Amino acid sequence: MHHLQSKQRSAGASAFTSAAAHVKNNHLPESNRKITLPDAMQAHLPAVMRADNPKFRLPQFGSIKSTYTDKKLKLSEPVVQDRVRRLLERMEAEGRLLSSDPVPVILSQIFPAPGMMDEAAFNAAIDVTDRSVVYQSISDSHTKVESTTDKPRLDIALSDAATLCTNAAGNSAGLTDIFGSKDTVAKSHYEKIAKVLEKVRKDKDKHISTDYNLDDDEVGLGGYAQFEDQEMHILSSVAKVTDPKESQVTLIHEAAHLADKSIDDQLYYGSHGFQGMSEQRKITNAAHFEELPRRELSISIYPDPMVPGMLPGGKATKEDKVKEAAADHLRMAWDAAVDTFSLVRGVRKHILAGSQKSFNKHKRLLLKISRLEDLTIHEQARKARTVTDLDVTIAESIAHSFSVLTETIENIPYPAAHHLRTKRRLKLEMVAGAISQENNLLKDPDRDMKLTNWMVAHYRKLPSA
Repeated sequence: MHHLQSKQRSAGASAFTSAAAHVKNNHLPESNRKITLPDAMQAHLPAVMRADNPKFRLPQFGSIKSTYTDKKLKLSEPVVQDRVRRLLERMEAEGRLLSSDPVPVILSQIFPAPGMMDEAAFNAAIDVTDRSVVYQSISDSHTKVESTTDKPRLDIALSDAATLCTNAAGNSAGLTDIFGSKDTVAKSHYEKIAKVLEKVRKDKDKHISTDYNLDDDEVGLGGYAQFEDQEMHILSSVAKVTDPKESQVTLIHEAAHLADKSIDDQLYYGSHGFQGMSEQRKITNAAHFEELPRRELSISIYPDPMVPGMLPGGKATKEDKVKEAAADHLRMAWDAAVDTFSLVRGVRKHILAGSQKSFNKHKRLLLKISRLEDLTIHEQARKARTVTDLDVTIAESIAHSFSVLTETIENIPYPAAHHLRTKRRLKLEMVAGAISQENNLLKDPDRDMKLTNWMVAHYRKLPSA
C-alpha cells in the first residue's frame, strides 16, 4: 500500500479477468511496514487506533443527500442510513469524530425525519474542512506532480536515489551479503534501476503520478508501479519529499518494478521472514533492493551480514512459516481490496464524466462487490443502478480496514496446540484472530472471512475501470 509490478493476467483465471489487461504492484506505505517494533503500549492497541494509520472518510454532505433523495435509485432510507452509520462507526473507532455523542445519536441528528438531512448536524459531527475526513475530488487522486513546489524537491530525490543505486551496484561485498550467488544479477538490476530513475526524472509528467486527494493514504497504499506503462504512482508525501531518505528508498522500490519484469513483491521491508528469504526469492523481491541504499542512508534495520535463508534465531521454523503465510494472506487481501476500490472509484469517475460504458462493462462484478462489501449498488432500482460517492467511500473504508489488518497480524500470537493442525489451518486461525481483534470490516465473522478469502482469490485478477 501496498509497490506493485505489472504482470499479464492469464486468460480464464477469473470470471472477471480480461486476458488483455494487466495489473499493477500495490505497495504498503512505510508506516505500515514493520520496520520498527511497537512499544509496549502500542502493541496492545488495535492497529486502527495507532497514530500513523490512514483515516476513514465520508462523502460530502451534498453527495450523500443527493443519493438519499434520488427517486430514480429508490434506495430505502434504512439502507442509506445504515451505510452512513457504518462509516461513522469506523471513524469513531479512530477518534475522528468532532462530536462526543454516540453514533446512533449522531445519526438521528443527521437524519432527523424521513427524507430529511440536517447539514448543521453533519458539520457538527465531523470536520468538513479536513480532506482526510471528507472525500472531495476524484480527479485529484491521479494527477501530475505539482510543478512549482514539489517537482524541484522530487528531482533531487530521484537524482540522489539513482546515485544510491549506482553505489549499490559497485558494492561487491554488500551484493554478496544480501543476494548470495545472485550478486551478479543484483548488480545488473541496480544499474538498470539507476537508469530508470534518471529516465523518469527527465520526464516526470510522463512517468510519475501522485494523489493529492489522499485516497492512497486512506487505503494504505504506498504507491504502485506498472512495467508495461512505465509509470510509478507515488504518495503525495513522497512527491513532496517530506522525508528525503524514505522518499529515496520508495522511489528505488518503485523503479525496481519498472527496471525488470522479474522484480515483484514477495515480502515488504520489515515483514516477518524478510531477512530469511532465499536467494531466489530475494532477487525477485523489490524490497530487497532497498537494503543497500538503506545501509548507506543509515536507516537499515537488519544486521550486516544478512544471510540468505536465515533468521536471527536460525533457520525458519513451522511457526515462522505460518506467521509469514498469515501476513501474506492479509497482504494479498489488502492488495485486492485496493484494486477493488480503484475499480469502484474509476467507474464513478467515468460516470461523473457522463459515461455509463465502464459501469455496464463491469456491472456483474460491481454487483458482486456490492453484496460482499455492503455497497448500495445491489440495493438500487435495477434500471437506475450506478456507483455513488457513498459506494466509493465504503469501498475505500474496506481497503483501509485491510491495510490496518496487515499490521495487526504481526501481533497475533501463534495458536496453542499448533502441532495438531496443518499450517494452512493455523494461518487461517491467525487471520481470523486479527480480523476479530479489529472488528472493523463487516462485524460478522463468517462474512468477514468470506470477504477476505474472496479478495485473496482475486489477488492480481481484478480489472481496471
